[in-house]
Amino acid sequence: MKKLLSLALLLCLLAGILSADAEEGEGIPGTGYDFDFVMFMHTDAFTDQTAERIQGYADLLDAMEVKGSILTAKEGDLFDLNLSIIPKASPSGAFDLRIRGSEDLMYLTSGLLGDKTVKLSNFSMLGFCTKMSEHLGIPLQYPALLFPYTWKYCLNLPLIDWGWMVTQRDEQDVIPPEAVTFLRECWEYRLERDEPLKMLTDALCKDSDAEEAFRGFLAEIPDYFTRQIAQDREIRILQQEGETVWRTATGDIFREELDASSASREVFLPQMQTGYLPAFSVSENRDGNWYTCRLNAQILGQELAQPDLVNLQASLTSFPAVWPMDCSSLLSLNLTGTLLPNAGFSAYLTGEKNGHVTVTVRKPTVEMEPGAEMLTLEGSLLPREGEVLADIRAEEEPENMLDLFVSNDTQIQSFLPDLVEPLLQGMIRFLVGIPTTACQAILDDLTEMGVFGVLMGK
Repeated sequence: MKKLLSLALLLCLLAGILSADAEEGEGIPGTGYDFDFVMFMHTDAFTDQTAERIQGYADLLDAMEVKGSILTAKEGDLFDLNLSIIPKASPSGAFDLRIRGSEDLMYLTSGLLGDKTVKLSNFSMLGFCTKMSEHLGIPLQYPALLFPYTWKYCLNLPLIDWGWMVTQRDEQDVIPPEAVTFLRECWEYRLERDEPLKMLTDALCKDSDAEEAFRGFLAEIPDYFTRQIAQDREIRILQQEGETVWRTATGDIFREELDASSASREVFLPQMQTGYLPAFSVSENRDGNWYTCRLNAQILGQELAQPDLVNLQASLTSFPAVWPMDCSSLLSLNLTGTLLPNAGFSAYLTGEKNGHVTVTVRKPTVEMEPGAEMLTLEGSLLPREGEVLADIRAEEEPENMLDLFVSNDTQIQSFLPDLVEPLLQGMIRFLVGIPTTACQAILDDLTEMGVFGVLMGK
């Protein structure tokens, strides 16, 4: 829990120092929301061991207000996030954040950085965070793994291989055995040589007791697919009235059902030689203005005393497909297994037609009743239309820019001196407006993480 708090603090401070006001100009049509929230942490939901440090952060959240806007392109992947973290007692000490970008890169700018810009190349994020976690002792690879572009980049070539195999089907919708065999050869090569895939594997295995078991699971996949699933034979794709089935010599391996308001996909796989059983299913349904989704992703141990690697179950119930509107929704997530840190929560959302929203995050329980409240978020979320976003991919690179994720130590050290004074001034203005208990918690964590030492060049 202490490392997670430190991680949250670091992300908060990064958000605070790297910001700028949004620029006006011509661009790509977009849509989005303005938001204004306050948050409250319920310390009685946490253990006694973390109560003292938690109280400091609870006092911090009570003393803050969060305002901003998020815009996304109506077509494409551009986004523009503006965020202000404001001490209620001292609004002049606010931290303002602006992140704009696409699936390829992001730019972060701020008055606190003077005329400098920080560039974040998304394809380097996971590798950078994994290396930094070794120096700071904070599991930075986990927020990078939560970033969807990380997975898209790291799995890009294996997915291209799969897509090529699918295109080899003939007029009878049959994928021939030679295409299946070639896929196995491609995947064997990727597991050994593809750097993004190896980077993803290393990040998943870092700090995990299940590293050996997971690497064995991955190593078996190419042969498992062509021998145990397809058995070096063709794959037949059957389609009828909104249903698609992939059928092999061993039986059906995939089913998809689609209609105007719903979709479901399910994978059926046999047990692997390593003793694991992969399982995946996802379903979504839109009923008028309501959206429901369920996800199940598992790598389950089948041998005696063999623990599960991953058991992820998530659901979204009665979520509004249009906003604002009166609603009562539930998001639940439960992650167990030996590969990744276990986590779980239930988030209850209540919305109103005037844009007011309340979100209560609770601990998961084995019973049907809600668990103890951990966090409450309350405020407004109002739609914006008629907006435009600048296409950063068509812009020239900003001057005085640091490409953070691919910079070496010398480049970073030359960049830091110009940041120390405005950064420390900004932190002091922020600390003045928050309770002393929160200040102490922040200072303790910054010292423990070595952030002050980095800023001072030590």
